[in-house]
Amino acid sequence: MSKYTKLCNLTKDFHILYVEDDTNFRENTCQILEHFFNKIDTASNGKDAYTKYLEYFHMHQKYYNMVITDITMPKMNGLELTKKIYQHNDEQLIIVISAYDNSEYLLEFVNIGIGHFLVKPFELEKLFEVLHNASLKLLSVGKSKGLNVKKLDDTFSWDCKKLLLLENNQKIKLTKKEILLMQLFIDNTHKAISFEEIYCTLWGEDRHLALANNLNPIISRLKKKLPDNIISSIYGFGYRFNV
Repeated sequence: MSKYTKLCNLTKDFHILYVEDDTNFRENTCQILEHFFNKIDTASNGKDAYTKYLEYFHMHQKYYNMVITDITMPKMNGLELTKKIYQHNDEQLIIVISAYDNSEYLLEFVNIGIGHFLVKPFELEKLFEVLHNASLKLLSVGKSKGLNVKKLDDTFSWDCKKLLLLENNQKIKLTKKEILLMQLFIDNTHKAISFEEIYCTLWGEDRHLALANNLNPIISRLKKKLPDNIISSIYGFGYRFNV
């Protein structure tokens, strides 16, 4: 069974809200999303999206299965929209689409519980991967409350909701960049993560800082706080998180 077919089987009954102010980008992406989702409502700004979100609930007495939103938009940006949605439904699954110049917002999104991101312009393979991971998480909600905590080994765990690294249930202090890196690793367990993805997550528009000399100390410090050999290097490409 192809990745495409597997994704279709997961998402075929989903109703989603897609928020994007760039008309061409929104229309082009919708043409792709229509292959996967049963219903797609769209909005061009955060204010209209929030209205549609509430209207959908009043009409159906349930929330959208998924919300996909850009960050920089008129009237209300993606961060404000996400916070308002969480006031009504703090379990809403949200995918955030970011541009390289949106890095100032990323940590705040992570801090309020967002774990799924796409970077513009995204490749189809990456879109499918994020939709697949998000859909699996959505379908598993309610089956196991323990999914909020991911076991790394017998003593270490990662609290996906609070973004905390725990050793024997005791919090281990992480820097902001270590938190961003951990979330990226957790979202891509057992997958090769390229240097480019890591650089974009940690530095965004500050491309002049995206250097191996700046990344290596962060990786080294994080390794010391985690079980041995959980982060492995892929020569010339990036890293893999082995859980």
